[in-house]
Amino acid sequence: MYILAQHGWGKSDKIERGIRDKSLVGVMMSPKDERIEKFETFVSEFHPKFEEAKILMDPQFYHVPFQNSKDGNLGDYPYYPGYHNISAFRGSKNTRGFVKDVLLYQEERDFNYLTSPTIHISSFSSREAQITLDFAQESVDVRGENEFNKPLLISFAIHENAFLDKRLMENFLDELSMIEAHGIYLIISRNPTGYHQKYDDPSKLANILAFIYSLSEINQFEVIVGFADFCGMLYLAAGATHIATGWSQGLRRFTLDRIAPEITGGRRPRPRYSSGPLFNSILTSELDSILTSRLKNQFDQFLSQTTYDHLIRSNPLNPAWDEATSTLHHWMALENTAQSLFSGKDDVTERFDSMESAISNAIGLYTILDKAYVQFDSKSNSNHLEGWGDAIREFRLDASI
Repeated sequence: MYILAQHGWGKSDKIERGIRDKSLVGVMMSPKDERIEKFETFVSEFHPKFEEAKILMDPQFYHVPFQNSKDGNLGDYPYYPGYHNISAFRGSKNTRGFVKDVLLYQEERDFNYLTSPTIHISSFSSREAQITLDFAQESVDVRGENEFNKPLLISFAIHENAFLDKRLMENFLDELSMIEAHGIYLIISRNPTGYHQKYDDPSKLANILAFIYSLSEINQFEVIVGFADFCGMLYLAAGATHIATGWSQGLRRFTLDRIAPEITGGRRPRPRYSSGPLFNSILTSELDSILTSRLKNQFDQFLSQTTYDHLIRSNPLNPAWDEATSTLHHWMALENTAQSLFSGKDDVTERFDSMESAISNAIGLYTILDKAYVQFDSKSNSNHLEGWGDAIREFRLDASI
C-alpha cells in the first residue's frame, strides 16, 4: 500500500475509516493541529486498533526559525522550543539538545519511526541547507548514543525553487548520501499559487524526480513524501515508498502559508471529486456536466472505481458528497491509482512506462471532454499533464532510464 493520511485540524474519525477501507497504510501526525492530550491518546490507542498500520510524526520543527509563526498547539509539546533565529543552530551543542528532545519524545511513544527535526530550505546553497545536514548527522549520532531502537527518518522541507539549480542539488545529495539513516521524510514546499496539480517548470519537477530517485533507488533510503496529491504518483514512480495526503487542500500541497502569520479571508472550497483517470480533483459540478453531456454513457471512464462512486453516479451534486466522503474517496482513488500503475513493478523503468501510458490516456480523456464542450476551471483542467510528460522525459533522458 502507498498512501498515508497527512493529519491536520479536524480529523474526526476519517483516519480510522480510511484504514478500515484499506485505502491508508497509516498516518503522519501533526502535533500543531491537536492538543497534546488528544494527540497522545490517539497515538497510544492506534496500534491496539490497527496493529499493522504505521504511525509517524512530523515534528514540524521547521516552524522554529519563523518569528510569529502559526504554531497552533506546538508550544504545548515538551520538545518544541518556540522561536529561535538561525544563529541558535550554530555549533553542535545547541543542535544536539534540539535533536535529542525531538527524538526522545517519539522514542517514548508508540511511533513506528523517529523523524528528525529540520528547518526550511529555500536554496541548496543557503545556510539553512547546511544546518539541515547538521541536524541529520546529529540525529544519527543521538539515536546511536542513546540506543534508540526505532528506524530513523531524516526530514527535509525544501522549496521547489531550490530544484532549479541541478548542480547545487547534486552537491547536496553527495553530502546527504554519506549519512547512515533508514530513510527520508521529504516535504516539497510549493509556490503559493492555489490548489492544482501543476509545476510551473518541467525542469524543476524533473530534478525533484531525480532527487527522489537518487535517494531511493541509488542510495537505498526509504522515502516518504508528505503533503502530496495526484502529483505524488510521479514521486512513487521515482521510488518513493509512500506519499501522505490529507483532507484539505492545505494538507495536499505544502506552502509557507502554513507557517507564516495568519492570512484571513477566502471562501469555503467547493466540493470536488478525485478522478484517477484524469489525475486530478475536479468539481462535482463538472462531473454533472459530463453526466448531462453526450458522454453520459461513457461516464465511468472518468471515475476512480471506489466504493464511494455509487453516491456520485446518479447525481454528482448529491448532498451526501460531504467533506468526509470526499476525503475517504480521495484516499481510495489515490491508492487505486497507485496500485494500478505500480503494483508488481519493482523496476523504475516499468513504473515510468506505466506512468507515461496513463498520462497519455488522461490527455485523451480531456480531449474527448473538450470536444463534448465540457468546461473546466483552472484547477481542474489538463494543464498539468503536458508538464508532467515533459518532466518525465527530461528525467528519463538524464538518468538513462
